[in-house]
Amino acid sequence: MAGDDNHKGLLQIAIVVLCIAAGIVLLQILTAERIDSEESMKAFLTAIVVAFLSLGVGAGARLADRQPGIAPLGYLTILLGVVALLLAVDLIWRIDNPLEGFSTLAKWVSYTVIGTLALGLASTLLAGHEDDDTDAVKLVRGMTVFALFGVAVAVLFEISVSGQRVDPYVLGSFSVFYVLGSLVLPLLGRLTR
Repeated sequence: MAGDDNHKGLLQIAIVVLCIAAGIVLLQILTAERIDSEESMKAFLTAIVVAFLSLGVGAGARLADRQPGIAPLGYLTILLGVVALLLAVDLIWRIDNPLEGFSTLAKWVSYTVIGTLALGLASTLLAGHEDDDTDAVKLVRGMTVFALFGVAVAVLFEISVSGQRVDPYVLGSFSVFYVLGSLVLPLLGRLTR
C-alpha cells in the first residue's frame, strides 16, 4: 500500500508540474505583443517532443509498476525522459533555428531522445512478462530486447562519430530481428496460452 501511495504522490506532482508548465507557455503566448511563425514552430516542436517522450516515460512507469524486480529500468527510462525533455526544450527555445547545424546540445538531445525511446520500447516488452510465460515466449522477449538495444547502440554510435558509418549489415540485421520479435511475440504468446 505504501508503494501505491508513493506512485500516486509522484503522479500528482507530475500532473501539477505539467499544468504549471503549460500555464507558463500559454501565458507567454497570450501576452506576447506579436507571435511570429518561428515561435509557433518552436511551440509545435516542443509538443512533438513531449508527445514522443511521454510514450517512453509512460512505458517506464508501467514497467516500474508491473515488474518490481526490474523497476530500476523503468525509473531509468523516466529519468532519461525528463533529461531529454529538458535538453530538447533548451535546444528548441534558446537557439534561433534548432534544426540547423548539429551542435553538441543537439547531439545530446539526440542521444537522450533515442535512449528514452529505446528504453521505453524495452519497458513495454518487459512489462508484458507473465510468470506463466513459456520458455519460447521468454526467449523471444529477451532476444527482441537485445536486438532493440543493438539498433539503439548502432544509431547512437552513428551520431557520435561523424563522418564514419555504422556497418549497414549490422544495423539492418538488428533491425530485422527487433521487428520480427515485436511481431512474433504477441502471436507466440497467444499460441502458447
